[in-house]
Amino acid sequence: MFAILGLRSLYFALAGAIADFRYLKLSLALVLALVGVKMLAHSWLKGLLGPSFNLCLLLVVLAILAAAVVASWLHRPRAFGPLRAAARSGRPTPAATPSAPARSGPPSCG
Repeated sequence: MFAILGLRSLYFALAGAIADFRYLKLSLALVLALVGVKMLAHSWLKGLLGPSFNLCLLLVVLAILAAAVVASWLHRPRAFGPLRAAARSGRPTPAATPSAPARSGPPSCG
């Protein structure tokens, strides 16, 4: 039960970083699958890995997340100027922003 709650809070902590890390969704799916297998095969894993099997599985979870971050970092898209940076940040690109209409004559006050 606590593992599910901990993973849920971990997911929300990492939800903001999903846009920056390409492989983070896949790694979170693997972590959830690992937790599901752990819940189903608890007694078998305890007999196989000994009394410190929770530490072993925690290290596997950390290794999965670290591998996803490193793989995402190695395969990140290269930024090519302000258009790519604006597209990643969600701001409108210079071509998409409407320009102010041209005025003729002096500015009006009022």
